[in-house]
Amino acid sequence: MKKLPDREELGDLDTSIWQPGPDGKSRDPWQSTRFVYLLDPISMEMLTYSTSSSGGRTAVINLADQITRMRELGRVGAQPVVELGAEKMPTKFGMKSKPLFKIVKWYGGGNENGGGPKEIAPPSLKEEMNDDIPFSL
Repeated sequence: MKKLPDREELGDLDTSIWQPGPDGKSRDPWQSTRFVYLLDPISMEMLTYSTSSSGGRTAVINLADQITRMRELGRVGAQPVVELGAEKMPTKFGMKSKPLFKIVKWYGGGNENGGGPKEIAPPSLKEEMNDDIPFSL
């Protein structure tokens, strides 16, 4: 991931001309924003989730980390099917909700002969741990 520039490098430093935010205070025009591009598997509608909140950015980063780990286990091109949800998050204003992208299954593969992506199994515990130590409950 590319490091973001320092705030001072971006310009627009005069807070007196910034637009007010939801709280009425001046809001920095430069926001750290994350995007998730979603495809509804039933309707094939394309959707974009955009967030600059800390809870939203955390949800997007967690999803990206899960995809990265899956692909590092050899499932190149693996694509998750996610269920959109929410989870509780403590804030200075009390408990609020933050987004949650829960992976419910994975797809990958496909070929040039018209075969589309196939559902793929999640990694085994041995693959995740990357060791030969036996695991038992």
